[in-house]
Amino acid sequence: NPTNPDLRVLGINGAFDRQGYNHIEIFPIKEDSKGNIVKDKNGNVIPDPIPIPGRTKTLDLWVWGSNHNFSLEVQLEDYTGVIHVLQLGSLDFAGWKDLQVNIPPSIPQSVQTIPKLRGLKLVKFVLWTKPTANVSNFYVYLDQVKVLTDTFETRIDGENLANPQRVQQIWSGQGVTQGK
Repeated sequence: NPTNPDLRVLGINGAFDRQGYNHIEIFPIKEDSKGNIVKDKNGNVIPDPIPIPGRTKTLDLWVWGSNHNFSLEVQLEDYTGVIHVLQLGSLDFAGWKDLQVNIPPSIPQSVQTIPKLRGLKLVKFVLWTKPTANVSNFYVYLDQVKVLTDTFETRIDGENLANPQRVQQIWSGQGVTQGK
């Protein structure tokens, strides 16, 4: 927003040519160290899923709806690369509403071996229109994406050997001290 640089709400003003199951994908993109957008050789932006630490319990965000017959979903990627689609809900309401989804235990976020935690990645949000929805001109706003996670991990003797970076240092001969 050029008039208020502190405003950090994602706004969508959209329209489709025809009714149906239309959709808009909202996803994080790759940036370089200076904050410039990185594109592939064809000039397309490169998706850059956001890692979520720990075991994710819930995800929620505030959505401003204007009584359109739309719905919103979130897509999360587990450590095996599988994308899980979770429904946040209908946007058939007026004003701001907190939409929330519980992460089902069927989505794997840990393994039996150490290190156990295998966090999820936030891939994208998808805004869907229903076949009977008015799609000629609409506004939707998203704000305050939040996750509730459990980062607790039982401490063990030699836990530094569960850190992949530390293991790489040891096996490459870097940073090894006698007696450790």
